[in-house]
Amino acid sequence: MKRYHSTTAKVLSGKEGSALMTAIIAMFVVSLLVGGYMSLASSEYRLATRSLLIGASFSLAEGGVDLAIDALNDDDASGWNVSGSTWTRKITGLKITDGGTGSIRVVIIDATGTNSDTPTIHSKGIVSGHPSGEVSKQLQVALTSGFFPYKNGFDSKNGFVLKGQNVTMDSYNSANGSYSVSNRGSEVRVSTVSIETDAIDIGNANIFGYVAVGATLAPGQTGSDVIDVGKNGTISSYGEAQIVQEDRILTDYYASFPSRSAPSVSSAWEFPNSGTITTSGTYYVDGDWSLGGNSGALAIAPNTDVILVVTGAFDLKGKAILTLENNATLKLFVEGDVSIGGNGVLNSSNPENLEVIGTNTNEGVQTIKISGNGQLSATVYAPNANVELKGGGNSGRVYGAVVAYDAKLVGNSHFSFDEALADVNLGGADYEVIQWLEMTNTTYETTAVALDSYF
Repeated sequence: MKRYHSTTAKVLSGKEGSALMTAIIAMFVVSLLVGGYMSLASSEYRLATRSLLIGASFSLAEGGVDLAIDALNDDDASGWNVSGSTWTRKITGLKITDGGTGSIRVVIIDATGTNSDTPTIHSKGIVSGHPSGEVSKQLQVALTSGFFPYKNGFDSKNGFVLKGQNVTMDSYNSANGSYSVSNRGSEVRVSTVSIETDAIDIGNANIFGYVAVGATLAPGQTGSDVIDVGKNGTISSYGEAQIVQEDRILTDYYASFPSRSAPSVSSAWEFPNSGTITTSGTYYVDGDWSLGGNSGALAIAPNTDVILVVTGAFDLKGKAILTLENNATLKLFVEGDVSIGGNGVLNSSNPENLEVIGTNTNEGVQTIKISGNGQLSATVYAPNANVELKGGGNSGRVYGAVVAYDAKLVGNSHFSFDEALADVNLGGADYEVIQWLEMTNTTYETTAVALDSYF
């Protein structure tokens, strides 16, 4: 009998056992990897879902604020429960996702009564019923009656683009005199209500102040994630390191900018092209108006109040100068484009006394442009217009405040916000947001208010 067959069988059996053991170990390792991957994927899904729900709850809270402001502006308590000077409202059953419903709780303190000029809104958005758990966001918004359009310095509804190596934005206070090294500050707020990522493209500009956007930060995001800052761009203050300071990037910005209409001009005077205007009143240009050449000059005499309505375009070019003398005022209502170029100057020693108001109601159709060495010292209120500051000259400057639909600053543009304009109240019965807080429970000021007691 040949026995080597048995030995061979044992050898083969040993190899098969080793292969089987290797396969088992491999399967075990693979199962661990798959399990770990599934756990990671599940965790990421839960985080992504919760982030979505947090965003939804924030939007619900914002919706509650909008409802409250509309009710106050309309002085209409329909749909609200009224208890003394406090209004409350609760909205439920809003479908957010499959298995998740939303609700809103809104409380208005001092909606009526002796303190109704400064009411406070508490709004809470809640998403419940979802497997990821209940989430909520609470906002606290302080209002004041009237309209303060220039409290930030430079506002844009749609966004900003800042291009070039020498774009600068800062502030000063005209109550302390003209802009100078000793009278300059870091209080401008470059603000947009847009919630689009990179709604503000800073490029390599230097902003001595703040940046505010409407976007809500997702978990893990920082302020610089929602704006676009170039390699040499800075957001800081004078006297501090020229870097991007995260605490100067503000989110969840909110504002509304209604259109302003020109007054009736049926019996207005024709506006001149030269000389000095000494009579207060409303002037009118039917169509385009321009002042140019090498010596075009027009002045408004001291203590003279002028309203000018232009149905077409307004153009200052060459060496044209339109100035306001001591205590003179000019309200310039323009429906067409506005251009200040060459060495043109539209100037007031006090920007509050000179208002440029864009009256075109179609967003993005009107353009207000200051280029070359053109200089403007004024407030610009044009929430539907594209505002362009195009430097390139040696002395092109803009002082005052701007409200625009879309804004672009390029070249050597330098904009300085006059801090004295922050308190300008254009009046009216509507309410203006003066403070907007997300109640994150991180500070005493942002500690959430218990709203259940109001319902």
